[in-house]
Amino acid sequence: MKTISFLSALLVFFAASFASNNFLKDTTPPNINKYTKEQFLNKYGSDETSQKLIRYYYAKHKSAKKSLYFFPALTVLSGIYLAVLSSASYPGTADDGYIFLAILGVGYVVSLFLMLSILAWVNRKKYSPQKLYNKVMDYQGGKPLSKKLKRKIKFF
Repeated sequence: MKTISFLSALLVFFAASFASNNFLKDTTPPNINKYTKEQFLNKYGSDETSQKLIRYYYAKHKSAKKSLYFFPALTVLSGIYLAVLSSASYPGTADDGYIFLAILGVGYVVSLFLMLSILAWVNRKKYSPQKLYNKVMDYQGGKPLSKKLKRKIKFF
């Protein structure tokens, strides 16, 4: 019962946050996702810190985009390896526990796939061009960058 009430509260929270976000006016240009790094630098890179911030976000966005392809391939390969390893190690019948090992392997591969895919998707959204645009506009509007972000963009 507690689980159902927790899930329903979580659903209400997400629905309320989604509804409130839909009524806010979005000032992001409509084609910001199509900007290349050079276009973004030319249009919004007015100073050195903004240019470093743009380079940092584009590098992170690119690595997150690559990981969307790398992580599923990794889980498929690990699943194949686990299947080959388990069939070579336990060539017996269902009485030898092979079914349990196969179910455990499938659970491992599915959980690894979900975890890594969600991580890659979150990173891609975290370093999206919309977030970059908002961060650059805030910085150019006078809002200082956080100390953590200043440390991260120092070498870009």
